[in-house]
Amino acid sequence: MPILYVPNDPEARKAPPPRKLRPSRKRATGLADFAFGAMPKAQVWPVESDAYLRWQCREALLRAIAMWEKIAGPLRRWQHGAKLRVDADIGEELNAYYDRESVGYAHFRSTKTGRLRRFAASVDVVAHEAGHAFLDAIRPELWDSNLPEPNAFHEAFGDCVAILTALADRDVRRALLKADPRLAKANFVETLMESLANAIRDEMPGHNAAKPRRGRNRHKWTFFTALPQDGGPGELIADSHSFGQVFVGCFHDTLRNVFLSGAKRDEAALWMAARTTGKLLVLAARKAPHGPRFFQSIGRAMTLEDDAIHGGRNHEAIRLAFKAHGILLGSVAALAPRSMLEGPAPKAAVGAGRPAMAKATMDDLRSRLDLPAGASLRLRSYDLGGRRVTEACHERRIELTGLAERLEGAVAIGAEPALVGAEHRRAAVLGALPDPRMTRDEVRAFVRGLVARNAIAYDAPARKSAARRTTKRGRGAVTSPNAAPTHAVVQEHGQQVLRRVRFACSCRK
Repeated sequence: MPILYVPNDPEARKAPPPRKLRPSRKRATGLADFAFGAMPKAQVWPVESDAYLRWQCREALLRAIAMWEKIAGPLRRWQHGAKLRVDADIGEELNAYYDRESVGYAHFRSTKTGRLRRFAASVDVVAHEAGHAFLDAIRPELWDSNLPEPNAFHEAFGDCVAILTALADRDVRRALLKADPRLAKANFVETLMESLANAIRDEMPGHNAAKPRRGRNRHKWTFFTALPQDGGPGELIADSHSFGQVFVGCFHDTLRNVFLSGAKRDEAALWMAARTTGKLLVLAARKAPHGPRFFQSIGRAMTLEDDAIHGGRNHEAIRLAFKAHGILLGSVAALAPRSMLEGPAPKAAVGAGRPAMAKATMDDLRSRLDLPAGASLRLRSYDLGGRRVTEACHERRIELTGLAERLEGAVAIGAEPALVGAEHRRAAVLGALPDPRMTRDEVRAFVRGLVARNAIAYDAPARKSAARRTTKRGRGAVTSPNAAPTHAVVQEHGQQVLRRVRFACSCRK
């Protein structure tokens, strides 16, 4: 039996209309799957019904993962298991979330207009949260990052997944190109999560998130630490969702550049450009060193992977897109030898084993990073642009004293990666070494934003369904029942440590 499917956000302008289709098949055994629970009968349900919402959410998630696997290959498991629980309606809240065990989508009825919006009905919102899960499956260390750009990238990655999920639909591509053959104008694909933004606008017109995020934007990179904590609708502020728009702009412009560089401009060529750009994004997300300038690191990895896979065919498309948003790549510099290290070149991992680095090399690195003898360095090896590199990452504990009374004595972890390669069979630093002062400044700036938005649970890890909370009304704030924190202060070996408990698109002060 067919179901009714809306292929974009229900409030997207000029998007293809709802259509009847056969629901996607169940996932094959041995692949990562969703736990939808007992589903209602498959039929064309009224759009205001719970049954419609659940089928719409199911179809959006299965189409998102089908898109992902066309780009990234089979997904065997999520970060915390084979199945990811799905809740199409977690209650009344301006929110959707991913917490490693589940994805959930809220509903909200405007106190001013009375309009009810159910966010699981939006392919954009559904795919965005799935994007967090996809990235977490391939790059789990980003989950607990306390650096601003990796956190903003996580949000941007969700938006990129939403764009790619839309473009995987042939009807969407045809409608898009009919309206805008060169992708030069605002359109329903690059405009994201309209229903969530409109719900926020109805409640709080001056809120920063009261305008939809956009792939086609003019935001320029600047230091996160230089941005204001708050701003009007659509302004760039020191918030992960807002700052992530810089990277989404880079991705959207890369995709458009790749599309326009081709000989054909039809829907098949658009999907090919989307797949090419999406694959480079996923490869870069797997490999880019986890440091403060993560947007640049991702862009550099995209060009290096393009060199290795396509002979640099898309190098200019990527470079110009990032440059348009204030990010200069200089990809060659990422792997340029900077200084020799003691000891032989690292040995790459064999099979499921770990890479090996000589003690003399490790000791030399610790000295250069101003670390005590024996300080932990986490190793991983991979090919970046066809060159074997070993990443040695130190997790620096950053004191949070002075940011909030309840953070006195607490710490947050800041990643400091160093790339090591081979030069004449000797170990050598590739690119720049981390700067501990930069790590401290960036981590504290990120946590300062969490404090400002009441996003930290101080006494214990936040529960999945927190008690009703009301944030203060005012510019950048809105009443949001059950707005659960994204982070919690937990005890680890006698030390209070800030840890993430979920990614959430909640509207918070």
